[in-house]
Amino acid sequence: MGKKKEIRYKKIKIEDKGKVRLHFDLQQGEGYDRHEVLYKDAPLPELQQSLDALAIHVAEICELPKEYAENMVIIGISLSHSKTNIMGCTITAKKTLANKRVVLINSPHLPEEPYSETGDQSAVLSVKCVKDIMLAIKQAESYRTGNRAQADMFDGKKKEAA
Repeated sequence: MGKKKEIRYKKIKIEDKGKVRLHFDLQQGEGYDRHEVLYKDAPLPELQQSLDALAIHVAEICELPKEYAENMVIIGISLSHSKTNIMGCTITAKKTLANKRVVLINSPHLPEEPYSETGDQSAVLSVKCVKDIMLAIKQAESYRTGNRAQADMFDGKKKEAA
């Protein structure tokens, strides 16, 4: 059996009606093939939960009060990787205001560590945020490889996969 192919996620997004959009690069020899897929199968709750764990980080990064993260829904993350394999991330959130209007928030793109030795240490993702992003990536990979909510054959209702 050959070496496991590396996968680099570029975007993880949950769209309306539970569709999941994944953009990823899959290692092929010395390079990568880009894949952009829109899945119609609903995800397990763990995928949305792992994304929603990033809400507190959006509030922190955007210098908003912590309470602003309440009822915030994370709809996606956009990821990048430098030539030296440093991951960067932008988090996209949706927040319904008291007047029922919806505001979309994109966090600034921040790396997990400075891109250079002299880079600004204050302009990086927190260690906790990186761990939460990695959990969302793990849940997306689980989804991509088939761990999804299943519709009951007889009544069409969603149930969790065994």
